[in-house]
Amino acid sequence: MTNESWFGWVVAACVVALTIAGGAWIVSTGPSSETAATPSAHPATPVGYDPRFVRYAEHDQDVVVIVAAAPGKLEVVAAPSNSADLPPEDVAVAVDSQPLEPLADCGWNCVAGEAPVLRGDPSFVGVEVRRSGRRPARVAVALPAKLPPSGGVLYRALQRRMRAIRTVRVDERLSNGTSRIRTRFAFRAPNRMRYAINTGVKAVVIGDRRWDYAGGRWQAAPTEPIRSPAYIWAGARRPWFLGRERLDGRSVRVLSLFRDEPRFPAWFRLTVDDRDRVVQAEMLSVGHFMVDRLSGFGEPVTIVPPR
Repeated sequence: MTNESWFGWVVAACVVALTIAGGAWIVSTGPSSETAATPSAHPATPVGYDPRFVRYAEHDQDVVVIVAAAPGKLEVVAAPSNSADLPPEDVAVAVDSQPLEPLADCGWNCVAGEAPVLRGDPSFVGVEVRRSGRRPARVAVALPAKLPPSGGVLYRALQRRMRAIRTVRVDERLSNGTSRIRTRFAFRAPNRMRYAINTGVKAVVIGDRRWDYAGGRWQAAPTEPIRSPAYIWAGARRPWFLGRERLDGRSVRVLSLFRDEPRFPAWFRLTVDDRDRVVQAEMLSVGHFMVDRLSGFGEPVTIVPPR
């Protein structure tokens, strides 16, 4: 099992948990895993492919909106959790409260246009997504005055630092826009992981064996080994440095990333401390809104076969 595909395996469990909680979560689970439902045949979103564009994302209800901006240009993709087609006329875009018109169709659920952004003044992009029988989904994205600097140096540094960490704990909040679950992970190098979801789902992985808790008892099965610790932003690219902010009273750096998986494009916002450790990771994708808090770097973690 690759460093990326552990994520798909865990997502499959989370799909079940969210469904039980009352949400119909339809999502592709990653590059090496099976999907929870038949994926859409739509082409990949175009915002993933032009390196000149900086990407931002927000969500409302079950709709994720990805805004890609370059000086004078905008591309906006709006994707509901069921990957339904949205006619271009059902997506309205405004910059600083002024409607952006005309908008061109730039692919599946994508509209694009010339816009007064990243040309010396900060701006706000508002997006409204209209769907029959539901209230509109609305998001607002703040854009800086100009393109932010590349985050390549910081991304390489944090990748080196996070790969060197032997143990880490992750507290995760995950939503599909209607239901929410919480999961606690523990990772120990080189190939041990355990997690417990607040719905009662839990599992342990050690080497080529895994144990799943079901029906009041643990059930063992073979599996492909994972590489541990593993992180949700594996495979993401195109880093941009978004500046500094404060988290829990300390100064941190903020990095954005994008993973252009054709069936599971994802936007990430990483919060990095001054030791190049990721202390918070946010992910927005189709029907998948996640916040991870990372802690316990290098602290003792016991992961043994359950009894």
